[in-house]
Amino acid sequence: MQEDQFWSIVDSAKPDLNQTYNIDNHYKNYYQAVSKLTENELHDFAVMQFRLKVKARSIAMMQAAYIVNSGDFSDDDFDNFLAGLIAQGKVEYYNALEDPEKTFLSLPNAKLLERCSMFDSTPYNVFEEKGGNPDSLVTEKDESLIEESGLTDDFSDDPTVLKAKFPELFMRFWRC
Repeated sequence: MQEDQFWSIVDSAKPDLNQTYNIDNHYKNYYQAVSKLTENELHDFAVMQFRLKVKARSIAMMQAAYIVNSGDFSDDDFDNFLAGLIAQGKVEYYNALEDPEKTFLSLPNAKLLERCSMFDSTPYNVFEEKGGNPDSLVTEKDESLIEESGLTDDFSDDPTVLKAKFPELFMRFWRC
């Protein structure tokens, strides 16, 4: 699956911007769009989703996500956050890679992104519904072909550092 095809599926499930955001409705649309894929396409979709999550794993993204969630944030929450970011669509995803602060300030639902584990598990759930073993959807071989993330031990959760790096985001979301 080419990346443009992946984004076409994701973007087709995005809610109407003129309506109040409802995560459950967004997820239903997403699930329906992914359910139309064949087993091979589900594999490709899951691999692309994994690849895009790895690509987004940077110190800046993690710090911005940490701020949005007021410091209450685990590694699993970060994975869910990235899955939620991907579910927002291609434009929002690439904007966040370029400028996480500006992007998360513009999203009306940024605080909900860490609650988006269901978007991450969708291809696996659909694959299982179609009779496949979800553990075999993305294999270790698939994962080994994907570059490692850009995370290192340079992550700082010091509020002073975070406020200096993302001042507007910090002012809007930080509650500790």
